[in-house]
Amino acid sequence: ALERLRASLSYRSTLARGYAVVRSGDRVLTSAAAARAAGTVEIEFADGQVDAVTGGSGRTTKPRAATPKQESLF
Repeated sequence: ALERLRASLSYRSTLARGYAVVRSGDRVLTSAAAARAAGTVEIEFADGQVDAVTGGSGRTTKPRAATPKQESLF
């Protein structure tokens, strides 16, 4: 029972649900700004790790497509 509790509290169970941990060296990064500033990061998934290079525009959301104007139904 204690082992099941320990496993449920592990961050690895969170990774198994589809989340990832982003690190730069020994630091865990918790924001997009920190990742951009780091330049290179390591991303840990449930099934392994990958190295990545950060950059880009800094935009955090996709732009919305223009909504077409609805014609009158009457």
